[in-house]
Amino acid sequence: MATPVTDPALLVELNGSAAPTTGTPVTDPAVLAELDPISWSDVPGRALTNAPSSLGNFVSDIVQPILHPIDTATAIKNVGQGYLEKGGLISGDEHTQYADAVNQYFANRYGSTEGFKRALAEDPAGVFGDISTVLTGGETALARLPGLAGKAAKVAGAAGRAIDPLNVVTKPAAGAVRMADLGLGVTTGAGGDAIAAARQAGREGGAASKALTSQMRRNAPIDEIVTDARAAADQMKRDAQATYQREMAATRANPAQLQFNDIDAAVNRIDNIVNYHGRPRQELLPIRDKLVDLVNEWKGRDPAFFYTPAGFDELKKVVYEDVLGKIPFEDKAARKIAGDLYDAVKGTIVKQDPTYAKTMANYEKYSTALREIERTLIGKPNAPVEPALRKLTSIMRNNVNTNFGKRADTVRQLEAAGAPQLTDKIAGASLNSLAPRGLAQAASGVELFHALGDLASGHVGSLALIPATLAAGSPRLVGEGSHALGVAQRYMDQVGYPALEASRQIGRVPRIYVSPNRDQ
Repeated sequence: MATPVTDPALLVELNGSAAPTTGTPVTDPAVLAELDPISWSDVPGRALTNAPSSLGNFVSDIVQPILHPIDTATAIKNVGQGYLEKGGLISGDEHTQYADAVNQYFANRYGSTEGFKRALAEDPAGVFGDISTVLTGGETALARLPGLAGKAAKVAGAAGRAIDPLNVVTKPAAGAVRMADLGLGVTTGAGGDAIAAARQAGREGGAASKALTSQMRRNAPIDEIVTDARAAADQMKRDAQATYQREMAATRANPAQLQFNDIDAAVNRIDNIVNYHGRPRQELLPIRDKLVDLVNEWKGRDPAFFYTPAGFDELKKVVYEDVLGKIPFEDKAARKIAGDLYDAVKGTIVKQDPTYAKTMANYEKYSTALREIERTLIGKPNAPVEPALRKLTSIMRNNVNTNFGKRADTVRQLEAAGAPQLTDKIAGASLNSLAPRGLAQAASGVELFHALGDLASGHVGSLALIPATLAAGSPRLVGEGSHALGVAQRYMDQVGYPALEASRQIGRVPRIYVSPNRDQ
């Protein structure tokens, strides 16, 4: 609130009259700085004290056009005419005072450091609302620009939304919706993440909404989830191989001839394991013989091709493909001796060609990720679909069976590789049943049994619980409701929030010029 002046001499000066009005508020920031100085250290405390009334004004401005449409329309008309008169577009000057009041209002707030400091202390919600409007407006206009300009616009928009006073209302509501997701995830047995994904798909619209609803409404074959996942895994493999081939170009161009010293040392270690003091381990002899034969074969070939880093890389591949890759994981002894030779060949290349280490680290990272995807989610390319589908849909349940979100992280890798709507389809498939899933089905049956028992006992009020229990336990009904809520949020994002901001700017006009000295 502006500071009221009671000193008669100052009132005469302010009003230009010998008959001053008692208590005339001051709006000039320079005068206010003398009457009621505010330092930057005072701002946080005053802003906190004034926050409730400031937020009240913020909300009041939003609803002003609805509650007082005539006053608002009159104010807008007078201000509009004032600007037209000031611009010489229409004759007269009886309305210019209204335009001047609006100009002065914003000049007092943002025309000087003193004014901004005081506005921030006395009307924090209004100031943050104005800043949010500027930042998000800039994002709308500039986010499509290339390079740093577009990125800066997006960052500014995110900052604007973060400080928007409307979050005081919307953030708690978002928290309540998330709690509802978790609760309905239990009653349906589909998991809270599936319900949240349905709402997010509705909010996003387009391909996300289509992917989710096609599975939720059974309009698409459920096998396409596995097909999409395996296609993305194949793309990951192609990308890894292309990167490997590109990075290996330098290694292939290296003409240096490598030594077999570390490889021979590995062969000696293998012999010591396989032949313990002259007693051979019969089960390991075939593996040992294959490895030694490969090394001897390489030693007998043309050194110009087979002793180079590229030639040793080929030997490493053959060791893996012909021996190590064929040994079952549970046969630890056999894998140990084959792995020892494999590492010796790789280590020899790395010593001579440092770039090779980076190339292989990148390739092995992708290879490890692909093996993990096959092992935990999709199986081999020709494996049955049903187990893969069961594992993929399990990502909607964050528990020990999904390694507490690890499978969901893996699915995100597949989405990045070429299956962007995979999570939406999985969520839709999780919500395509009218009946509850898993243990939730039994829990829903118990609730219905109790409701029917109460009804049989004459408690007619229990009748209302039956449809509510059925609806809350149905993945399909809950999924449709969550998706519809997301669609409503999308329209709120596109129309509602801009409309609220426009309503606030319109609603504050009567307050500015009808009582221009208030709330400065």
